[in-house]
Amino acid sequence: MGAGMEDTGMKQNNTGRIIAMIVLTIAFIALVFGFACSPKNTRKTEVNANVIVENGEATYLGFRGEFNIARAGKYDIHVNWWPEDDPGFISGFVLYDLDGSILSFCTGQKVQAGFLPIQLEKAEYSFEIKIFDSEDKLNEFLNDCGEDYTSDGDVFTGYRDGQWHVTYTITASLATKWMLFILAIGCVMYAVLMTLIIFRMCHEGKPEYDERQKLVNGKAYEYGFYTMLVLSVIYVLAWFMGIADEFLSPGVAVMLITLIVAAVVGIYNVINDGYIAVNAYEERVIATLSAILAVNILATIGGIRTGSLIKDGKLGISSVNAFCGLLMLALIVAIVIRKARTKKEDDDEELEA
Repeated sequence: MGAGMEDTGMKQNNTGRIIAMIVLTIAFIALVFGFACSPKNTRKTEVNANVIVENGEATYLGFRGEFNIARAGKYDIHVNWWPEDDPGFISGFVLYDLDGSILSFCTGQKVQAGFLPIQLEKAEYSFEIKIFDSEDKLNEFLNDCGEDYTSDGDVFTGYRDGQWHVTYTITASLATKWMLFILAIGCVMYAVLMTLIIFRMCHEGKPEYDERQKLVNGKAYEYGFYTMLVLSVIYVLAWFMGIADEFLSPGVAVMLITLIVAAVVGIYNVINDGYIAVNAYEERVIATLSAILAVNILATIGGIRTGSLIKDGKLGISSVNAFCGLLMLALIVAIVIRKARTKKEDDDEELEA
């Protein structure tokens, strides 16, 4: 009987750490799925051309087209045309901005090129493919593009008659290198924090709460339980009425309900001095919460950039990271306020004494 009660008490004493692990895991899942489910934001266009050169003149003069950018951001632009045989002409590619000015260009018989990330707005951009069958046309094009350069005839194998089939591929993809960097940082921080929490659970002494704190904890869990019931009923009713699906998916709803319950339990405990154990250090608790907050800030930024924070008018999976961050921030602020209030009360007691 006594052993059973002691085991139950130990589980209760580790509840705070278990809740931290649950919240951290939810944040990590939201981070990973936010990146995995984010739109790729890639626009690819292909132009197939049969270029015939007779008596030094090309019958195919070029092509002008448009591609739509669905979301503003910095894009990597890649162009490619690589016929099997060196053609007897030079091709040119030009990307224009919304005002018709040249954003980027390249020329060559065969090209596999990428440009530095270019800021593009949500709009339709035009591009042009040009064919040059003489030095004068090539030089004129280079001058129009602002290049202080004149071809002297040795930039390619030479103009000649013939027929060639060329496929021009233009790809604009949202630059994601820094987003992958954020994901990597989030994974490392998650692994480190989980390792520290598990290490403390296995090797450090169990958090000790006095009788008053245990009563506060019990009350907090009671309020958390009622909060979960109320929110679950509200969500189920909203789902049956077809309202919930307009704002969030069931998976996001479950995570948000869990976070709100954790917020109720955590903030109530902090306000009533039942969150931090007697043998715990406030600075260590604040440092852990701050680290979790940093992970979620990074994830939220990534969600904003990838469009997974709000998707098609609904709260996306990355919104969970935003709520996790708000929860951590609320706990940190509550602990700091509680600490300042306790210090003031202690100072007042010393003055009265």
